[in-house]
Amino acid sequence: MKQIAQPQARLGHVARDLSSRLKKSQKIEWIIRPYLHEADHSRKIKLLDVGTGSGYIAHYFATHPTLRCETSAVDMTDSREIREGFSFQQVSDTTLPFPDETFDVVISNHVIEHVGTISEQAHHLSELSRVLRKNGVIYLAVPNRWMLVEPHYRIAFLSWLPSSWRTPYLRWSTPPPPPPPRAIITIASRYPSPRP
Repeated sequence: MKQIAQPQARLGHVARDLSSRLKKSQKIEWIIRPYLHEADHSRKIKLLDVGTGSGYIAHYFATHPTLRCETSAVDMTDSREIREGFSFQQVSDTTLPFPDETFDVVISNHVIEHVGTISEQAHHLSELSRVLRKNGVIYLAVPNRWMLVEPHYRIAFLSWLPSSWRTPYLRWSTPPPPPPPRAIITIASRYPSPRP
């Protein structure tokens, strides 16, 4: 009998290197700035960072010295290292908790590859479009299938492999995580696991 694959719990992916987040934020600003002339400058630019991770990109725009941004951020896990300057909401799926046409700018920086199935990815894109105001701008960064080094695992040629080979290759090429500290092992061995 064929087994049906169960959906996997999604884990957050957070870029913790703040210097790379500064460069990414500056790159996003450079790309979207020409489109901001459409925004009504009598009010703040409403910006949404989807999949905020460490929170650095949201913080960059919220505290920008010349762009006046009212910044919101969402993610499935709260992994923020920077929390100041923007509002944050934790979400449980691809549905965004905002009314239609709320934001002038929506940022989805390397999120879609973490979303799940093709239908969930399509829903993610439709939600980005739904919350965007007329004449707004979406910054959508997606992985390059032909990049030499895969950015999440930093393994050469991983994305070039057929999809059925990637997981076995990751298992083979990635060292196992280090064992927990000895103190945790000692405490765990003193107290047996509760029985169901």
